Order: sequence, then structure tokens, then C-alpha cells
Amino acid sequence: MDFPQNLTLPSVSNTLSQWYFCSLVSVSGFGIFYENEGIQTNYLYNETSNGKGSDQINSMLAHFISTKIIPAGKTRLTVYADNCSGQNKNSYVIKFLLAQVHMGALQYVDYKFFVKGHTKNSCDRGFGHIRKHVAKVDCWTMDHLVEGVSSASKSSITVHLPRGSSAFKSYKPILT
Repeated sequence: MDFPQNLTLPSVSNTLSQWYFCSLVSVSGFGIFYENEGIQTNYLYNETSNGKGSDQINSMLAHFISTKIIPAGKTRLTVYADNCSGQNKNSYVIKFLLAQVHMGALQYVDYKFFVKGHTKNSCDRGFGHIRKHVAKVDCWTMDHLVEGVSSASKSSITVHLPRGSSAFKSYKPILT
């Protein structure tokens, strides 16, 4: 799992130089690559929806676990993340994964971190496909961008989390 570089709206293949000084809407993404199926789930939300903290990571992990892992009958989860201490390597994310085991949603979670300097993972490959594809298409709205990200790869699923989405929850009060 990882965050890619933010995308912006509008995103036009031949960006006008005047736009350099305009305030563009920043779109955050979060990717989870499911090695068992070779499919990447990309979560997209704009800057007005939420940030990139532990609550957002836990919310997207909860969505992924409840829609992919549990329905597939899996009880073991191995998560690879980079060494970003503010995001992935965070006590709230670790406590959230531990809570999944304590609540019985999963039997076993193995949370692994890449060696510093060697943090390229499967998600980064998917993000590269997205970046290349979106650079070639014109995206004026969030719907256009979601369509562009969806069509970037046949082996990915795009989940748009609009402003006010019930998927985003606050886990910090529960995990402290």
C-alpha cells in the first residue's frame, strides 16, 4: 500500500502555461495491490474530502478488508508498506491492524516495511501506468479523472470516495 504523487484538476494533455499560477484542485490517491489476484485498488478523493493521515489510511484499509479480503474467505493478511513514519509506519495503523485480529475479522496480520532506500513496490508500478495514461487524456472533472484512472490498467479497480463519504471514519478515539 502506498500514496502516489497527487493528481490535479483540471488535467489537460497540453497544459496552458497560464495555469501554472492558478489554484488547481489536488486529488489524493491511495493504492493497495492485492498480490493474490494481481489487482490494484486505487482510492481517489479530492483535497476537500480528507487528508493523508492514519484515519484515512485505516478507513481505506477497512474498506479493502471488508470488500476484498473477508468476502474471499481469507483470514491472513500480509501488508507491505514503505517507511513513511507519518503515514504507513504509524502507531494508529498498527493498532488498527491489530484490532482486526482482536475483533476476529482476521486471524493473522503480518505488517512489513521495506528497507530504507528500496521502497519501490507493486503499487508504484500501477501509479506509473496511471500517471502516463492521465497525461494523455483531458480530465476536467473528478468523474473524468476517475474514468482516466480506471482505464489506465485492466488490472486495477478505482474507488472514488466523494466529499462526505461514509467510508472515511475517525479511528483514533477507538484506538487510543
